[in-house]
Amino acid sequence: MPPVPQIEVVSSPGPGTPPAPPDRGRLSRRLWVFLGVFLGCLALGEAVNFLRPAVYRASASLLTVAPPPVDAGDIKPMAPNVQHVAVQRELMLGQPVLEATLKRLREDGDAGRFKITAVADFQPLLEVVDVVGTNLVKLQATGDAPELLARLVNAWIEAYTAFREAAVKEDLGDTLERLRGRQEELRHTLEAKRAELAAFREKYGIVSEGRSENRILNRLKGVNADLNKAKAEQVAARAALETLSEAVARGERVIPKDEKPALLALEARAEKLREKLAAFEKKYTAQYRFVNPEFQALPGRLDEVQKAIDRKLKEGRRLMLEQARRRLRAANERVARLETELDLQQQDAAAFSARFKQYQTLNEDLKELEKLQREVEARLAALKAKRIERYPQLKVVDWAAVPTEPLYPDYRRDALIVLLGSFVLGLLAVWLAEFLQRPPDLGGRPAGNVTGVRVYAAGAALGQVPPPPPLEGTARPTLDSAPSTALPAVGDVAAGEPERRRLRPAQVAALWRLADDPLREWLGLLLAGATAEEALALDADAFDLEAGEVHLPDGRRLWPPEAAWVLYREQRPLPLWAGEPQHPEDWEARLHVAGVDAGLGAVEAAELRAAYIHYLVGQGVRLGELPRILGPIAPRTLAAYAAFSPEGPGRPLEEVDLRYPLNVA
Repeated sequence: MPPVPQIEVVSSPGPGTPPAPPDRGRLSRRLWVFLGVFLGCLALGEAVNFLRPAVYRASASLLTVAPPPVDAGDIKPMAPNVQHVAVQRELMLGQPVLEATLKRLREDGDAGRFKITAVADFQPLLEVVDVVGTNLVKLQATGDAPELLARLVNAWIEAYTAFREAAVKEDLGDTLERLRGRQEELRHTLEAKRAELAAFREKYGIVSEGRSENRILNRLKGVNADLNKAKAEQVAARAALETLSEAVARGERVIPKDEKPALLALEARAEKLREKLAAFEKKYTAQYRFVNPEFQALPGRLDEVQKAIDRKLKEGRRLMLEQARRRLRAANERVARLETELDLQQQDAAAFSARFKQYQTLNEDLKELEKLQREVEARLAALKAKRIERYPQLKVVDWAAVPTEPLYPDYRRDALIVLLGSFVLGLLAVWLAEFLQRPPDLGGRPAGNVTGVRVYAAGAALGQVPPPPPLEGTARPTLDSAPSTALPAVGDVAAGEPERRRLRPAQVAALWRLADDPLREWLGLLLAGATAEEALALDADAFDLEAGEVHLPDGRRLWPPEAAWVLYREQRPLPLWAGEPQHPEDWEARLHVAGVDAGLGAVEAAELRAAYIHYLVGQGVRLGELPRILGPIAPRTLAAYAAFSPEGPGRPLEEVDLRYPLNVA
C-alpha cells in the first residue's frame, strides 16, 4: 500500500519566506527624514565653513651668523648652534626691536593705513621659528591682512639690523683704545725680556728649557752610559779569563777558532795512518811486515803527525790565554779613563745646573708677562665679540612677500568634510527613526518555508521507512542537494524519533559566533559526534591537548574542530562546567536562544551531531564504521544515510578528515 502523504500548514513565515513588497509610505518617510537631516546639516556646516575669515602668513628667512670671507680657502660648514639661535630669537622679540619696527611703520605710513598705534597691536602676530639643524630662523607674521603682514616682517628685519649696528658701536669705544694701549706696553716689555733671556742662553750654552737637550748634560749622560758599558765589558773579560784558565787546568782542548780546521786535518791524517797500520797488521804476517819498507815507514809518520797535533794544542792554549789577558787589560784601562772623565763632567754639570736654575727663573718671569699679555688680548677679543655674539652678522636669505593663499581654513577640504558628515548624519537619522518605530519582538522566529505547506510520506514523517533508493540513471542526493528536513534521527533512540533538519556549515559558523565560551566548548564536542549527555559528563582528563583528541569513557576518541581546540587550550578550567552538576535541558535552552539570535530558529543538539554525521558521510566514509565514533546507531538509520553517500566503495575512517570544517575566521 503506498504511503499516505501528510500535510502540515505553516501559519507564520520563516527565514525562507520571500520578503513582502515594500511599503511606499514607509519609504517616503525614510527619504524625508534623510533629506531633512542631510540638507539641514549641509547648509549649517557650509555656512559656518565659508563664514570663517581667512588667515594668511608672511615669512622671511635669516642666517644669524656671518658668511665666511670670500678669499677663504676650504671652508668647513659651521655646526648649528642651538643656544645662539635661541638668544637671537629673544632679541628679535624684545621690546627695543619691536619699538624700532613701529617707528619704521610710522615713517612709511603703514601704521596709519592699518591703524597701528602701539607695539601691542602687532606683537601677537609675530613669531620666530628655528629651522632644525641649521642657524637659520624664520620671521613670521600671521593675520588677516596680507599686505600688512609682508610689510611688517620686512620692517621688523630692518629694525633688528639697525639695532644690532647701534649696539655694536655703543659697546666698542674707549674701552678698546685703553686695552690696545695696555697691549702695546706689554709688547715692548716682552721684547726686552726675550732679548735678555736669549743673551743668557747664548752666553752659557743653554739650548732649550729641557735639561736633557743641553750639551753639557748630554755629555755627562753619555760618559756615564759608556762607563757602565765598560764596567760590564770588564766583568765579562775577567770571567772569560777565569773560565779559560780553569779549562786549561783540567786539560781540556782550548784552541782559537781559526786554528781548528788545521787541527782537525792533522787528527784526520793521524786517524787514517792508524787505520792503515792496523790493516797491514791484520792482512800480512810479521815476516812480511818486517821486510816491507812501506810498513816500516808508517810508525814514524804517525809519530810525527801526533807531535804536530800536540804542538798545535799547546800553541792554541797559549794564544787563547794571551787574548783573554789582553782583553781584560784593555777593559781595565777603559774603565779607569772613563771614571776620570766622569769626574770632570760632573763638575761641569754642577756649574751648569746653577746657571740653568737662573735661566729657569728668567724664563718664568717671561711666561708671567706672556700670560698677562694673553689675558689682555682675551679681554680685547671678548669685548669685540661680546655684542657680535648677541647681534651676529645677519644675512637675509629670503625677504617677506605678500601671501596670496590663506594659511587656513582650507575651504574646499572642509566643504567636502561637511558634505560627507551630513550624509552620514542623514543615514544615522534614518536608522534611529526606524529603530524607534520597530515593533517589539514577541519571541523566537519559527522555522518556515516558501509555500507555507510541508508534505511528508506517512512512514517517512515518523522515521520508520528509509527514503527510497535513487532510480537507475538519476543522480543520488548529496550533502548540497539534500532537503533541509532529510536527516534521520541519530543515536541510541527509538526508531520513531522525528527527522532532523540539516544545518549547513555557514549556519553552524553563525551559531558559533553568537555563542559564549562555555556553549562553544559544548558545541565543539557535539560537532565531533558526542551526545549532549556525553559532552556534559566529560572532565579535564578526557582532553588530550597535545594530540588534539577527546577520550570518552567507553573507549571512543573524538576529534573536535580546530576552532574548538583553540578555545580548549586557552580556557581554564577545562571544561568550564567541570565540577558542577549539569542538566542537558539547560544547555538545550541556551542552544535554542543562540539559534534564534542567529536567525536559525530553535536548534537542537541532535541537529549539530547530525551535521557532523553528514560531513563524514559526504566524504564517503564506510557507514559500518560510524559507530566507532558515534556509538551505537540503529541499522535503519545507517541505511537512511546510504542515500547521501557518494558513488564508489566506502573509505575507512583513517582516510577521511575527522574534524568538522568550522570556518569562523
